[in-house]
Amino acid sequence: MRKLIYLLILASCVYVSLFYWQQYTDAPLNERLLTMQVDDIQELTITPLPPEQPFTLSRADDNWVVSRARLQMLDHADRASSLLGKLTGLKTDSVAASGQVLEGVRIQIETLDGKKMELLLHQTAKGTPLAQFTATGDVFHVPNKAVEALIATLHFDHFREPRLLNLVPDQVDSIVATYNDSLLWKTDSAVVLLSSTILAPAAAPYADHFDEIAHQDRYFADLDFYFSGRAHRVQVFRDSLWPQPYVLVGEDYPRRYLGFEVLGGRH
Repeated sequence: MRKLIYLLILASCVYVSLFYWQQYTDAPLNERLLTMQVDDIQELTITPLPPEQPFTLSRADDNWVVSRARLQMLDHADRASSLLGKLTGLKTDSVAASGQVLEGVRIQIETLDGKKMELLLHQTAKGTPLAQFTATGDVFHVPNKAVEALIATLHFDHFREPRLLNLVPDQVDSIVATYNDSLLWKTDSAVVLLSSTILAPAAAPYADHFDEIAHQDRYFADLDFYFSGRAHRVQVFRDSLWPQPYVLVGEDYPRRYLGFEVLGGRH
């Protein structure tokens, strides 16, 4: 009889513990996920879901360098700051069960004082977003809208745009195409349409394989876009190995290569 009483007491304790644990994990927990601020972060390495490759955001004085393999971008510090603001502002809304093995977007963080941590953002089959610290295994529920806004920025292509010159197409007066010193063609008509097609293409793929230094033998022409008497140059290379045979690079963004099939109807 005494053993039965002990078993009943033990079962009651287990039940009460499970009840309060469930209440604890479901209770609102409106706390910041990370204790650090944007100014504390030195470097961020992001590993998106396959097949995307990892990329890194590194602090460089008051700017941020975004790099992947041999590609580096220096002209989108505002987007880097926005991503970091979303990350450090992320809050939890409840504790989830620990011990889960999650897969998702991995974010490795290194602070200015050398501390490192790794955070994983996961979405369940039901669409519930979770955040896990890989070192401890702690898992938290996080607000869906906040995670969606953050996930949208965790891609390398988020930090670059298909612009070849820092020039608005409406500003262009005329376009001149030359091969070395030889004039190929010049146009003063339909300038805005041609400028929009080349300077701000809607869906030109990035030709990351290309290197104009190593591929000088593929030089094809120069396109000079004139605004107020000053020429803004785009170099054109012809690469038969690329599905879009023309590769363009502008002087304002020298490591950004875009592929084109035709150039405004001119081959």
